[in-house]
Amino acid sequence: MNNSINQGFSQYTPIQSSTPNFQYHGQPYQFQQYPSPPPPPPPLPPHLATNGIEMILNELCKKVDSMETKLNKLDSIEERLNKYESKFSAVDVDMKSCKDRISTLEHSAQCMSDIKDEHQAIKKKLEKVSESIETSKTVNLNVKIDLSTLKNKTLAIIFCSLLSMNKLKLLKWIPE
Repeated sequence: MNNSINQGFSQYTPIQSSTPNFQYHGQPYQFQQYPSPPPPPPPLPPHLATNGIEMILNELCKKVDSMETKLNKLDSIEERLNKYESKFSAVDVDMKSCKDRISTLEHSAQCMSDIKDEHQAIKKKLEKVSESIETSKTVNLNVKIDLSTLKNKTLAIIFCSLLSMNKLKLLKWIPE
C-alpha cells in the first residue's frame, strides 16, 4: 500500500514558485528568504523509543540532581563567603582603629621625646646655675674670711694704736 501512495505522488510535477513582482513606492520590493528548518531526526524503532526515552529521562533526572547538588554547594559557599566578608569588614574596621591608635602613640612618643630633650636642657642649665651658686658661696665664704681677718687685724691695729696712745698719755702723766 505504501508503494501505491508513493506512485500517486510521482505523477504530480512540483509547482515552481516565483517571487511575485511587488512594488513599494515605485521601487521593486524583494521578499527575504529564510533558511529552511533542519529535517527531523529519523524515527526510532518502537522498542528502542520507549527504552531510549526512559534512558534520556533518567539521564536528565541525574543531571538535574547533579545541578541541584552543585547549586546547594554554591549556596553554602556563598553563605561562607558572606560570613568571611563580614569578618573581613570587621577586621578592616579594627585595622583602621589600630592605625589611628598607632598614629596617636607615635605623636605621644614624639611629644615625650621633645619633653625629655627639654628636661635635659633644663637640667644642664640647673647644673650650671648650681655650679655658679657653689662658686658664689665659695667666693662669699672667702670674702667673709678675708673680712673677718681684716676686721681682726684692724681691731688689733686699733687696739695697738690705742695702747700706744695710752702709753704716751701715761708716759706724759708719769713724772720723770
